[in-house]
Amino acid sequence: MNINEIILPKINSSLSSSKSNSLDNFLLKNIPHSISIDEPLPYVEAYNHITANFPYSYELSAFNCFCLLFTEYGSGTLTIDNILYTLSPNTAAFIHCSELHKIEIKQSPWNYKVFYIKGDSIPLLYRTFTKGQGNLLELPSESTIHNLIRNLYDSLEKKPEKLYLHSKYILDILLELIIERDRQNNATAPVPNYLRELKHRFDTCYQKNISLDELEKEYHVSKYRICHEFTKYFEAPPIQYLNQKRIEIAKEILLSTDKRIHEIGQLVGYENTNQFIRLFKQQTGITPLSFRKQLASSY
Repeated sequence: MNINEIILPKINSSLSSSKSNSLDNFLLKNIPHSISIDEPLPYVEAYNHITANFPYSYELSAFNCFCLLFTEYGSGTLTIDNILYTLSPNTAAFIHCSELHKIEIKQSPWNYKVFYIKGDSIPLLYRTFTKGQGNLLELPSESTIHNLIRNLYDSLEKKPEKLYLHSKYILDILLELIIERDRQNNATAPVPNYLRELKHRFDTCYQKNISLDELEKEYHVSKYRICHEFTKYFEAPPIQYLNQKRIEIAKEILLSTDKRIHEIGQLVGYENTNQFIRLFKQQTGITPLSFRKQLASSY
């Protein structure tokens, strides 16, 4: 059965008389799975970028699927297991659609991205995320999860046939959600502002080269302290974190474009192609070219 045939009848029937809330606005985009994909890997069944206005609500249960819902502005509520969650901006909700739950608008307009996902690995990730913690997580503004959500949505829009790329983004998002929840649970003190700024710079301006000496001068903090504190909060020294970020971006470019290896290296900040290949192999165990060939053979 088409996923829209399950969800649309559940949406508040008074929407039919509201132009701003026409049911057509809530049609989910289905992803065809004509290409076989290994069952353990997650995949997107349907998705959309929704803008809802009053009135808007629906209840759903007994649907064998999981839902990821990310609020951008406005707000809604999620009621599940008699617990009411507020879906405010920069929150992520992870829902098992087989459980009775209700979604309802709270502040109009409510803008959110929603992904209905399946795969053998999803139940374990769901249990890990929700165990004793509930279905909602507030995301820091500098979290890399925001970029991962955009990447998944853009990939579904522009490259719906790239199922393995979708799987990578879903796994990245779910694992980052679990890591972020764990980090928040174990945080004994807020991350210093200069470290938040530095991490944001690495996440968004990874092409630019920078040294520890330059960071020491800029932040007026010793480079040894920078390394120690950055590792404490982000589990890797700053330069190592930057290289990891570059390699992750390089993987995405390798999967989604036909650019040459030296071009990709330059795009992520490596003028020296040999250095790029060495660091890529150091982090992944294979060269960029082998990585591309292995993934290409999977399609």
